[in-house]
Amino acid sequence: LLGRLLLPFVFVMIYFMATSTTAQFLMSGVVEEKENRLMEILATSLRPAELLVGKLLGLGALALTQVALWGAGGLLIALVNEDARTFLGGAKFQTTDLALIGVLFLINFLLFAASMLGIGAAVTAEAESRQIAGFFTFLAVLPIMFSVAFFTNPNGPLPLFFSFFPLTAAVGLTMRLGVGTLPDWQIWLSLAIQIVTA
Repeated sequence: LLGRLLLPFVFVMIYFMATSTTAQFLMSGVVEEKENRLMEILATSLRPAELLVGKLLGLGALALTQVALWGAGGLLIALVNEDARTFLGGAKFQTTDLALIGVLFLINFLLFAASMLGIGAAVTAEAESRQIAGFFTFLAVLPIMFSVAFFTNPNGPLPLFFSFFPLTAAVGLTMRLGVGTLPDWQIWLSLAIQIVTA
């Protein structure tokens, strides 16, 4: 039972490490290219949309590689450590739950990366971009700050809001998944909102 409750928090931490570090790197790269006029040279040979999609795909591959390495390391520890095997044995997640977490990660990364690309394209200085990006990170952390609401009433108004608000939906759904089952319509509606927003 403890594994069922805590494993979503492990996934949420992986979300934050992967999306925050790589999306922030993407934003910094765009701002840096604008500052040293490299963007003007690139814009003469590529359309802006092609440049941004290429950056998004390249950094997306980097993020997925990081997550794959973290996952492989975690599985290796679980195979070697008896306590870790016991912890994971109590989780009892279905294959569909794990697939949902993977899809949420991909959409969440795309949403944050697109947001950071937009910030990087809109500002002129890296310090300014970090201030704006901090607001997005704060919004993404809100479900963890209110995690008591997920444990006491996972279908209450606050967890439901976090499940449908695009910047918190991946974390909100994952945390609710750890404390109960989710109605199919809520999953599909949340995914649709995130995809449209991204």
